[in-house]
Amino acid sequence: MKSTFIFLTLILFACGTSKGNNTGQDESKTTGKIFLGDACVYINATVDGKPISMYPINLEEQFKVSDLKISFDFSPSRAPQPTDCVVDRVVTVSNVFIVK
Repeated sequence: MKSTFIFLTLILFACGTSKGNNTGQDESKTTGKIFLGDACVYINATVDGKPISMYPINLEEQFKVSDLKISFDFSPSRAPQPTDCVVDRVVTVSNVFIVK
């Protein structure tokens, strides 16, 4: 009985999912330019050879400067798109740096 319990416990731990093991599959790196629209701040960038506009839900205030060129990582967000903000994607950004 005791050995069966230990065996089942080991199997449960072996089959468990690991938390915090984000491989970054959904994250991409690119450069883009900040624009201050009437309804929102957005980034115009080129991803996979296609121009896209992104609404960054977590862009720090210091980067909210019109025509500022930045390098950044981004991943898709499930946050709602602001009303009257016409963009291709809503994203979260990280590792944001000003490009000179």
